[in-house]
Amino acid sequence: MSVVLDTDVLSAFAKISGLKLLNELFSRDKLLTTNGVYEELAYIRESGYDFADQILGFIRNTPMNDVKLDLYHSFLKSAMS
Repeated sequence: MSVVLDTDVLSAFAKISGLKLLNELFSRDKLLTTNGVYEELAYIRESGYDFADQILGFIRNTPMNDVKLDLYHSFLKSAMS
């Protein structure tokens, strides 16, 4: 299974030097992020925040096409209901 991580989760773990914990928590899963999260992290890095470098070296950016984005949004909507 794939686990899509957002900026808040990645930032929180990076700030405590805990990105490796994510690998332990999701050892059977592939950890991914979206283009939007990747771009946000690049902006954070350009703003001078060093923790973003840890994240960009850790996570794999996976482009999502419209079909995948629709599925992802449907999943989020049902999970929050």
